[in-house]
Amino acid sequence: MTGAGSNGAGTSPGSLTRVTDGQELPMRVLLYRAFRTAEDQVLAQLHKSGFDDLTRAQHHLLVGLDSDGRVEVGELAHRAGIAEPTARALLARLTQAGYVVADPDDAEGVELSDRGHEVVTRTRTAESTVEQFWSDLLGAELFEQVRVGLTRLND
Repeated sequence: MTGAGSNGAGTSPGSLTRVTDGQELPMRVLLYRAFRTAEDQVLAQLHKSGFDDLTRAQHHLLVGLDSDGRVEVGELAHRAGIAEPTARALLARLTQAGYVVADPDDAEGVELSDRGHEVVTRTRTAESTVEQFWSDLLGAELFEQVRVGLTRLND
């Protein structure tokens, strides 16, 4: 992957190569690479916006928080697909950095701070930028077909 370039999304199309050593890559590898590339592009935009202390794991957990209320740690861990002790460790770092606050009425609850809300808002903007880049790269029709297909797989 290359650094942020003129495409505004921070990667080159060649970083999603489909063939390695003459063999077509399995779909799971293609999906994983596409996911990681999109995630890298979003994080790069956040880092440029001053949120350069966020790791990939912290960001993944942070965007799983409800933007309008509290979430229990166990539920948040489930949403992120990680163990609860791992979620607690990440949340401790996010709390220290000012992204989340503990619920004073419930030791198991956390919610976004103002800084956390800003990250979630900027994440949505970055995701839109990345999706537009990918739509331009693939063409709007193919991009929409990919979205429909992936939506079906997730139903």
